[in-house]
Amino acid sequence: MRCLFLIDALKDALGDPANDEEFQRRLTDTYYDDRINYDTIEAILGREEAMRLKLLRESTYSTPDIPELEKTLVAADAGRTDRKRFLTRYCELATDDNDLD
Repeated sequence: MRCLFLIDALKDALGDPANDEEFQRRLTDTYYDDRINYDTIEAILGREEAMRLKLLRESTYSTPDIPELEKTLVAADAGRTDRKRFLTRYCELATDDNDLD
């Protein structure tokens, strides 16, 4: 409750900081650095903007699944090797057929 009172007092003294782009950027940076909590952001910027920042923060700091490229590359190389063997064998057979003529 005291926090909300201080926020209201600051708003009265400074005007509406929620409309000041520099203030919003600094407040956002402070939130992303874990120096203030969600409730404070919500009290200053409003629920919609606070939720947007929260979702963005969660998506930014979540670790995405890392694809396993090694298996994919091995499989691709295996396919290339199989194709090479096939073409080599095909050329050998074609050459053998031409020798009979």
